[in-house]
Amino acid sequence: GCIPDAAMIHAARKKRQKARELGTDYIPIEETT
Repeated sequence: GCIPDAAMIHAARKKRQKARELGTDYIPIEETT
């Protein structure tokens, strides 16, 4: 596999933060491309 770059990590973190703000414990698992 390839190492995720900073942009991918930042996007995933933002997505997780958004989910947390919506009050859901569900965190979607990203598909590896």
